Amino acid sequence: MYNRGGEWIQQGLPRNISDHCAMVLKSKSTDWGPRTFRVLDAWQQHLGFKKAVEDKWREMAVEGFAGYKCKQKLKLLKEFLKGWNKDVFGNMEAQYVQAVKKIEQVDMQNEVADLEELKIVKRQEGFSEMWDVLRKRELIWKQKSRSRWIREGDANTRFFHKVANGIRAQNNIAGLMRDPWNRPKPEGIKFQKISEEKKEWLERPFSIEEIEEGLRSCDGSKAPEPDGYNFNFLKFAWHCIKEDFISFFSEFHRNGKLVRGLNSSFLALVPKKLNAANLKEYRPISLIGCVYKLLAKVLANRLKSVMPKIVSETQSAFVGGRQLVDSVLVLNEVVDEIKNRKQLAFVFKADFEKADFEKAYDCVDWSFLDWMMDTFGFGTKWRGWIMECLSTVRTSILVNGSPTREFEVGKGLRQGDPLSPFLFLMIGEGLQGLVQKAVAEGMLHGIEIGKKGMTVSLLQFADDTIIMGRADAENIRMVKDVLRWFELMFGLWINFNNSSIYGYNVSEGWLKGSAGMLRCGVGQTPFLYLGLPIGSKSGRKKVWEPMLNKFRAKLAVWKATTLSFGGRLTLLNSVLSALPIFYMSLFLLPKSVLVELISIQRRFLWGGPDLNKKISWVKWEYICRDKVKGGLGVPDMRRKNWVLLGKWWYRLGDGVENLWKRVVREKYYGGRSEVDITTIEGPRVSKLWRDIIRMGGQSSRLKNMLGEGFKWEMGEGNKVDFWLEQWVGDKTLRDLCPRLYALSVKKEGKVYEMGRWNKGRWCWRVEWRRGTIGHEKDEEVVLERALEGVQVKEGVGDVWKWRHAMDGRYVVKIAYDYLDSMKGVLEDQRCKLIWCRLVPSKVAFFGWRLCLNRLPTKENLQKRGVQLQEEEVLNWWGLESVLPNTVMGVADFSIDVLGSTVGKEMGSCFFLAAAWPL
Repeated sequence: MYNRGGEWIQQGLPRNISDHCAMVLKSKSTDWGPRTFRVLDAWQQHLGFKKAVEDKWREMAVEGFAGYKCKQKLKLLKEFLKGWNKDVFGNMEAQYVQAVKKIEQVDMQNEVADLEELKIVKRQEGFSEMWDVLRKRELIWKQKSRSRWIREGDANTRFFHKVANGIRAQNNIAGLMRDPWNRPKPEGIKFQKISEEKKEWLERPFSIEEIEEGLRSCDGSKAPEPDGYNFNFLKFAWHCIKEDFISFFSEFHRNGKLVRGLNSSFLALVPKKLNAANLKEYRPISLIGCVYKLLAKVLANRLKSVMPKIVSETQSAFVGGRQLVDSVLVLNEVVDEIKNRKQLAFVFKADFEKADFEKAYDCVDWSFLDWMMDTFGFGTKWRGWIMECLSTVRTSILVNGSPTREFEVGKGLRQGDPLSPFLFLMIGEGLQGLVQKAVAEGMLHGIEIGKKGMTVSLLQFADDTIIMGRADAENIRMVKDVLRWFELMFGLWINFNNSSIYGYNVSEGWLKGSAGMLRCGVGQTPFLYLGLPIGSKSGRKKVWEPMLNKFRAKLAVWKATTLSFGGRLTLLNSVLSALPIFYMSLFLLPKSVLVELISIQRRFLWGGPDLNKKISWVKWEYICRDKVKGGLGVPDMRRKNWVLLGKWWYRLGDGVENLWKRVVREKYYGGRSEVDITTIEGPRVSKLWRDIIRMGGQSSRLKNMLGEGFKWEMGEGNKVDFWLEQWVGDKTLRDLCPRLYALSVKKEGKVYEMGRWNKGRWCWRVEWRRGTIGHEKDEEVVLERALEGVQVKEGVGDVWKWRHAMDGRYVVKIAYDYLDSMKGVLEDQRCKLIWCRLVPSKVAFFGWRLCLNRLPTKENLQKRGVQLQEEEVLNWWGLESVLPNTVMGVADFSIDVLGSTVGKEMGSCFFLAAAWPL
């Protein structure tokens, strides 16, 4: 058998109940069919590509519906581009070899005699061709690797090559094991409805601006679709294909139909774990044609604006103004309330990673989705559009890069379709309706929060669901009934075997009995929800271990030899520094964890991912400075943590109603709608919320940013506390006029309650318990002066603003830069130019070290305790040291003198180009 030639692979199958593992020996050269066509971003670098596309698009004459014309033109263009790639763009490897030979021929002639001017030009042409090929080749491998966190021009082709091959090997499907093999409507449940105005707004004609906004918001470099085109190509060629796409949108608005083939997709099976063998161990992702995907993106942008109206506050996914950490904060506060009040309670959790809703997207029933949209008040035309988008789907499965025969589907939503997340939320709203109906009928009892009867019984983030309640048998039975009803009505099956129940203040026997009733597992507290700890003491290092393990796991798969210093810096800024953000958005970073994170980052920058201890050439404090201030722009984790937690201060008063705000206000602020975050009622505060409110007083910088950083912009005054909030100057009126505050009838009154409109003019009418005397009259004068310039605006809402931003919105990056600016470090013009866009990051990194005199010269090594033998030659530039003043003089000359002629950026390039080869 081996004599037949070709490569062979050996694969072990799962042991299951046997004592042995079966082995499969098969040929590696299996023919899975033809590979799919893909547009390459590198083609856009070719000088003639743009004109070739324009000419071909204009010469194609296709008759028929606008959607058909778009589809057919793209199909014909695909055939043209296949030939263009072969005949014009050519083979990269052959072009590279030819360019190198041209250079070598001229170099050999140079050894015999001096070169003539024509041959010098020929040598320069060879170098130009070689670098052009290398740049295109790097772009191709970057696109195949799908790495977004590192830029081209940094000689990371080997790294991209390894990533792409790793993805290909991981996604390879060796084989799969098979599995064995009129819904009632939820009558009597009330759902929210959209207004008539919104209904008409959703069905309005498509504008050019709306279509182009949808195009801009699509990621251009994602995997190409069945037609082979990614959105980088659409953006590149938009000027010549725009009219056909606009005609397609107009036609779809008129008749709501999609021509056959326009809604085709590839189903890519992405393994959830290594060595996946069962179909359940793959995650199906749909790769959708660019014409349909642009349409779906525009429809999704419209739908997004109405979701807050129809989706209840218990759902925090894909709705504007709601965030993933909202649900985690609510659940932590609920568990804290359970512990403080010693409530007998349970939490039922279904984890997405354990398949809570079995193949959730795949099980959605279209007719029921249409019924839900009708219930929400969507118009007939809009519902027709959505059903056309669902019912015309045709899919091919990608098996090791080759598509199977196309087939139709009869239910489900596609992961990868921009509409799917929002449509799935509507189905999820069905579970919320059932739970609330059970609560309203007294059949299900949630967890009580505060003293005014508020209860929480359900939390949802897409298909990650938490149901909680009072620990009694009736409640457990009702949870099971509600989930069964949901399955029967909506078609989503709950996998109880992979779900867990957690108990608080209950016996182990009761918990096991409840788990037996639900046929689920017994979970250990504390636990994780959406990747964050619930009920843990966040000040302990072990709570942060999952995040630290992600750090180490990332480093384990990166190889230092494949990345330059510039590449490592990009990784550090875009990947490593981003990993802890999820945790730091909710929890205060413990000092021990901070030290560990900085240590990992420092060792990766200077020593690579093997984390061997190397010389740290620059203090970490300097590295965390902005690049224009002499640093590397690596985020300072402590400062990042502060500004992320500071966002809760802004969100508490921003006027957008959320479940987390109601929970926090009920627990700590007596249920008042407008609160001072630092004024807590009651002695017991969770560590999570205590850490957040203490942020404003930790330092003078934070006090300025948070404690004194927010104000109300007065509208009609219905949200602003007259006495208790800062809305006139830098003090509250209570602090400005304490005697009058004590005398006031309405100590917690809003601004609009302290006056009235008279013939279009606002008149102040503050009521006192008695007439004013003595010093109280002096304070009356102070109060009148404070209120003189205030304009109350009829019919205009009050706006919560952050003082340090022009538009008043708290943005994490602006807050981070604000804290950085308060340190008083000035910009360095030289550093600003070193990091200009014309310079590859690895060269700029070298120039940065050069300017700081932090290169491994003999003198610098000896200063850091590296003992060298006399015969060892470790001098840089053949010198024992770099004189900083001399280097800076050369740099300043290049930037200032040459820069006056060719521009400062080009002057900086001249300096770095001269220094880099040495």
